[in-house]
Amino acid sequence: LAVVAMWSGSRLRAQSEPVTAAPAPAPLSEPKPAAMAPKPAAVKTPKPAAAPAVASNAITPSPAPTPAPSDNVDISGAHHEGFLGGLVDAGYTQISVDDIIDLKQNGVSPQYIKGMLHAGLGTPTPKQLIALHNNGVSPEFVQQAAASRIPQISFEVVVELRRHGVSLEPIQRIHAMGFGPFEPDQIMELQRNGVPASLFEALKESGYTKVDVHTVVEASRNGLTASSLRNLREQGFKNLSLEQVIKLRRAGVI
Repeated sequence: LAVVAMWSGSRLRAQSEPVTAAPAPAPLSEPKPAAMAPKPAAVKTPKPAAAPAVASNAITPSPAPTPAPSDNVDISGAHHEGFLGGLVDAGYTQISVDDIIDLKQNGVSPQYIKGMLHAGLGTPTPKQLIALHNNGVSPEFVQQAAASRIPQISFEVVVELRRHGVSLEPIQRIHAMGFGPFEPDQIMELQRNGVPASLFEALKESGYTKVDVHTVVEASRNGLTASSLRNLREQGFKNLSLEQVIKLRRAGVI
């Protein structure tokens, strides 16, 4: 009975309570925009390590100096004909353009250059070649000068000998007799005074093997000849000095 009474009471309470309306459904909300993709994190570039501190007294190497441009032109790489080809054949492959023009304008031919190269005094420079050519020095003259045992012979000395009209054949004979060898200025003094090689031959026959150039020139100026020396020797005067012989000649004794 108690259970029935409790069940009946609960039904009555349920019917007497007002019916509550169900809540209206919530309106559909607009779709939210999609969240933007997160930006990629910036890649940080590692900073270069700081250079070690340089000592205050450290020496900073200076850059290598740039070589100055050369005036010489190399003409050995290609095939050349004519004047340039002759220079190449003669070995003049690295000379300046101005030198090439000067050689051409002064008439120095490749054949002349080759002759000078075989004359026995080495390789002349372009300026020496021009001086030799313009003073009428032939390769044969240079060859004689090289064979004359002249001290300190050079292309410049050869030019001076040629200018003074020196004949090298007598000098070769004089040096071959054992006199000298005489310096270039002594040779030019003999040439200026017209001292012949025959006088040196007579001096040698008379026993005068060590003579001074100035004394020989003085003897020649006073008319001492090879025949007078031979005549004096034949008469038995063999112990006279050359200075005494010159005195006799001045006095007209011989």
